[in-house]
Amino acid sequence: MAHDSPVIAGYIFRNNLHSLFLLSVMVSLLAVIGFLLAELQGLIILLIAGGLILASFPRFSPKRILNIYSAYPLDESEHAELLNKIDKLAKTAGLDKTPVIYCCNQNTINSFTMKIENNNAIVVSRKLIDELEYCESLAVIAHEIAHIYQDDIYVMLLADRLSQFTQMLTAIGLILLAIAPILSLQNINVPWFVIVSLLFAHYITGLLQLTLSRTREFSADVIAVQLTNNVDAMVSALKKIESRRVCWLSHIFSGNSQARKPLLLRTHPSTQERVRCLLGLDMLTRFGHVRQDVS
Repeated sequence: MAHDSPVIAGYIFRNNLHSLFLLSVMVSLLAVIGFLLAELQGLIILLIAGGLILASFPRFSPKRILNIYSAYPLDESEHAELLNKIDKLAKTAGLDKTPVIYCCNQNTINSFTMKIENNNAIVVSRKLIDELEYCESLAVIAHEIAHIYQDDIYVMLLADRLSQFTQMLTAIGLILLAIAPILSLQNINVPWFVIVSLLFAHYITGLLQLTLSRTREFSADVIAVQLTNNVDAMVSALKKIESRRVCWLSHIFSGNSQARKPLLLRTHPSTQERVRCLLGLDMLTRFGHVRQDVS
């Protein structure tokens, strides 16, 4: 996809560098832990084990996920205009194939992307189709197309596997911590630095994984706006999704737990952050840059 705005192209490039940096830190952390456990031999063993684990993905069953959500292909006759526009957006993004659009009867406005055999699938909730305006629904789906364009399915799956592998090593740290008193009684030197490193490794990797997820979300928002050339639709969709996420009763009795959650523990940026980013980039691209609508 040709980035027609230097500002947007530069922003996406920086986000991709940031994502590469975060993944590199996760891998480096595993390498350091392996070296701490058994120096060069431990590093080699971890590299081999990590390679075997990474070579095994993806192993999930997309069809099973579709069955769980009772998802069905979006009716072509009922939503011909929307599907036709999605096809154009996919071609504009440079995708080889247009993703298959599925619909599920969730009670929330939701969408997600997954890989099915040799193609991609985007699952949207019925409420997304019914409660959002046409341009807003298109903006949300363009966001999912952006995830496909960025290969975020594989990026986040890789990060998840690295996190799971680190969690296994943290379990070793817990075992060492449990037997530390016995080792001390036997006058065996307790590797406290290794134990502490193992205990904190999973939490560090988890925070890196969450940061990576937020970075990819920001990029997907920006690419979606570039595909649709409609900042207002994306901003409006984000605000509607946020407003319907928590009903008025939950505001009175329990408040918005997602809003209270610390930034470091969020998988997605806050709606305010996403809107601020989109409006800020839109203001920058308006100076000396004329956007052309997708035909």
